[in-house]
Amino acid sequence: MKKVVIKAPKVVDRTEQGVVQTMPSMDDVIVTDVGEAEFSLEEMQATVGGLIEILGARTEDRYALVIDDEGLLKQKPINPIATILAMSMDMIAPGTVLVGDVLVAFDTGDELKPFSDQEAATVEKILEKVVEMHTRLVMQGQIGEE
Repeated sequence: MKKVVIKAPKVVDRTEQGVVQTMPSMDDVIVTDVGEAEFSLEEMQATVGGLIEILGARTEDRYALVIDDEGLLKQKPINPIATILAMSMDMIAPGTVLVGDVLVAFDTGDELKPFSDQEAATVEKILEKVVEMHTRLVMQGQIGEE
């Protein structure tokens, strides 16, 4: 079983104009082996660094994103990869951003589980496309660098 975490890009500097972050890349996607068949509340909280909020996909994909419920209050950095993924799966409204580290999980309807090796590989391919899309939009000047 595989745990997939989308790390928020590192904060390089904080200025009066805002936060400067590194450009997101696949280095921000961490896939690790886990022994458990489902995620415990404690593991999800430790992964995102706080109280959790679960965003469910409004598509047939059955993915869920687990975020820090108080991430904005804690001024955690924007997570562009997770934000684009959530928007593409109709989990959040346009203009909403996700912050901090985000756990990607398989939603059975009753519990959140890690992915099989094959499912994790599929999620990684999706996230590669999200990173490519973000990079292309930044290069075209359609969105600013975080």
